[in-house]
Amino acid sequence: NLSLNNTYHRQTTPLLEQQNGLYLYSDCYANATLTQHAMPMLLTPTTSMSFAEHFDYKTIAAPYHEMGFYTMLISHRAQLMNNGYHNYLAQDIDSIIWVEHDSLIHSTLRQVMNMHTKLFVITHYLGNHMFYTNRTEDCLVWRPDYNADPNVQSDSLFFNAYDNSILYTDYLLNKEIEILKQSKGIAAWFFISDHGEYIDHRVSGHGHTYHPTKDEYHVPLMVWYSDEYAAAYPDKVANMIKHKDEPVCGDHVFWSVLDMAGIEIDSTLQQEGMSIFGDSLRSYKRTLLLPDGKTIMEL
Repeated sequence: NLSLNNTYHRQTTPLLEQQNGLYLYSDCYANATLTQHAMPMLLTPTTSMSFAEHFDYKTIAAPYHEMGFYTMLISHRAQLMNNGYHNYLAQDIDSIIWVEHDSLIHSTLRQVMNMHTKLFVITHYLGNHMFYTNRTEDCLVWRPDYNADPNVQSDSLFFNAYDNSILYTDYLLNKEIEILKQSKGIAAWFFISDHGEYIDHRVSGHGHTYHPTKDEYHVPLMVWYSDEYAAAYPDKVANMIKHKDEPVCGDHVFWSVLDMAGIEIDSTLQQEGMSIFGDSLRSYKRTLLLPDGKTIMEL
């Protein structure tokens, strides 16, 4: 439902579409349809095949910390508290800031950008999670909306509410990029959704069946880089653009975000061909962890 993909009939991402240096990956799959399963696999080298081992690993923030970056998490309070991943993420983060609403994340980011010159930040949004209440009135464009017009009976209630929430997410993510641009430094930005959504006028949600639709695991992965980053890492930029239509998944996130800053880890853990910033992506079978946290579905 992102018009950034040049196929969706509504303009749900008008601001991101104007950003130079922003690329949307067309074929990215999530590793799970539930946040509590997907997040550990984005933040550690764990995959769906080895999910039970995720507590054995340091998180993605640890290598950045060891390389002299100040590491920070800015998260919607509900997202942070409702999912257990913060218990081990906190061990590798210098500072955690909780906010009560997604709208407060970019103002917090702006403040910390002025305090540190070498900074690694994870921002975690409530985003477009059911029941799609995350928007402002100026983003109430498509009606009837499930949240604004509850007495209307229409098949489009959920679809409109979902697209209105995406329009608001477009505003929030664009704000993040604008803050990075104002820093005039070597900056790169990596965005992924932990899971997708199945939208229907009878039911709206995700992750609770053992027969997920593609809507539940086909997710957006986006990368933006500053002019200064392109000058410092021209090969990484060229490789990232080259791979934007190749099949990738949540398993690539840990390695790509490290490689984005040229960070390598111990050779016994390092995996070649898993970074979208690398010269080549190795052939990789994508799998999905189902709700029981044990069953694997091949995609």
